[in-house]
Amino acid sequence: MKNLVSKVKNFFRREDGVTAIEYAVVVAGVAVVVIAIFGADDGPVKKALKGVFDQLQTKLDTLWAN
Repeated sequence: MKNLVSKVKNFFRREDGVTAIEYAVVVAGVAVVVIAIFGADDGPVKKALKGVFDQLQTKLDTLWAN
C-alpha cells in the first residue's frame, strides 16, 4: 500500500503526470461538448446532418431505380 501511495505522489510531482491530467481534463471537456451537440434528438446539428443524409438517400434511391 505504501508503494502505491508513493507512486501516486510521484505521478503528480512529475511534469508528465500533470500533462496527462491536463489532457484528461481537455478530453472530458470535448466529450461534454460532443454529447451536448449530438445528444439531443432535436438538436440543430443532428437535424442538419439528418437532412443531408436524407437527401443523399433520396438521390441514391433514384439512381438505383433507373
